Amino acid sequence: MRKDDAEISDYDVADYLKTEIEVRYFLEEILNANDPKLLQMALGDVARSAGMAKIAKKAGLNRESLYKALKEEAHPRFETVMRVFNAMGMKLSLTPYVAEKPAKYSTKKEPKTKKGDVFIPSSSRASRRTSSSRGRQCRKAKSVPRGSGRP
Repeated sequence: MRKDDAEISDYDVADYLKTEIEVRYFLEEILNANDPKLLQMALGDVARSAGMAKIAKKAGLNRESLYKALKEEAHPRFETVMRVFNAMGMKLSLTPYVAEKPAKYSTKKEPKTKKGDVFIPSSSRASRRTSSSRGRQCRKAKSVPRGSGRP
């Protein structure tokens, strides 16, 4: 078989997205890939499957602008992406992402505790100043006899 004899079929995912459930599962898988370009192309596929003119009208855009915004080399505004999701009757939601190295949100260091110590966060600076331990945020845990009814 020669190279010239090979046939390549045109596969368009938009032809296979028939129901709202199929669209939802498709977009969920794309979002799990965590690739913005892939999401942009998938939104274009979904918009074409539902009817580009219909989605554009619901999103408050014209059809040509929507085609331009969702093509591969474009950089659509986040507002445009949200409008397309809303026009399709969908919204984005957040789920925890487990990264290899957790992000640090605070520059404050937590106090080191020894075994048996309990961390007690203070609610304000005033409570730390009036504290008998003078700013110390850890104290030794008291042992509670079993069966005393206290937690």
